[in-house]
Amino acid sequence: MNLERYSYFTYNDYYDYKFYSDEPKGSIRKVVMFTKIPNIDLTIYNLAFGDQDLNTGKIDDSVISNNQDRNKVLATVANTVVEFCKRHGNNFIYAIGSTNSRTRLYQMGIAGLWDEK
Repeated sequence: MNLERYSYFTYNDYYDYKFYSDEPKGSIRKVVMFTKIPNIDLTIYNLAFGDQDLNTGKIDDSVISNNQDRNKVLATVANTVVEFCKRHGNNFIYAIGSTNSRTRLYQMGIAGLWDEK
């Protein structure tokens, strides 16, 4: 994937990733976390993504950062999926946006890259 993206840090044995969106509104900490969905026959990981609240450490997946770097952020998240699969195998990844419009945005981004090797 040859899209512009942010550098990221990984921790927790490549289950969690952190990067910073550095654009007009300043540096915003973003987090991507992969968690195995329990009690099902298939191995499926939930992908959680959002801004990290610096006070609580929790991920806020409903905030609108509007830092004018949406494609770069989405390319970075996509790259964490590639990295995760290299480390943990090609399992199913479940991702859904916090709103219908965000889910549609993610679907369009994936569809636009579907044929890329």
